[in-house]
Parts: sequence; structure tokens; C-alpha cells
Amino acid sequence: MKFASSQPSYIPPEPFRWLGAKITMYALDTLDEKRGWRVPWVRMVERMGFPVTQK
Repeated sequence: MKFASSQPSYIPPEPFRWLGAKITMYALDTLDEKRGWRVPWVRMVERMGFPVTQK
């Protein structure tokens, strides 16, 4: 799998890392029912090198 053999992009320091993780988890929890800004957010996180959805 690609994510197992590559390094993710730059990970910001705390508290930005915590805030990004909270926003991402909320986006994933409500992605199917609400959509909106969540789809572009999840795509951005995946482009940064963090696989958060199954393809």
C-alpha cells in the first residue's frame, strides 16, 4: 500500500495538529449525511499524504 511505503507531508506542531485532527474527524463522521465543505477538506487531507478514506 502506498501509505505504508511513503512519508506524509509536513505535519504542523501542536495545537494546529490537534485542531486539524479534530476537524478531519468531524468531517469524516458527517461526510455522508451533510457533504458541503467536508468533501474538499477530506480531499485536501488525502493530497497531503494521509489516506483517510477507502478507494
